[in-house]
Amino acid sequence: MSKSLHAHETRTVRAVCSMLGVPEADWTRFARWADDLVGSGLHDELDRYVDMMIADRCYRGTDDLLNDLIMIGVDGEDLMTEEIQLAVRTMLKLARQAEIATRGM
Repeated sequence: MSKSLHAHETRTVRAVCSMLGVPEADWTRFARWADDLVGSGLHDELDRYVDMMIADRCYRGTDDLLNDLIMIGVDGEDLMTEEIQLAVRTMLKLARQAEIATRGM
């Protein structure tokens, strides 16, 4: 997470984490990855983490958006792992961009 990013500025990323079922202990890590997505676009670590979350949801279902993406898909169509990773990356990047855009408000 960037040094200039204060706790109140990560509320949108925190909301995405909450919807996806990310453990609260890892929200700071996700905020850093969101910064990376906006800056360099790097996402290997994030994709590996999402892979682990997918495997966990396949083993034991949960009541969150990630589980819904895995179990229900979109319009009844199953999603591939890469599509779920892309969805998570997109949500995080957009959340972080929204925080940056509204920082001065």
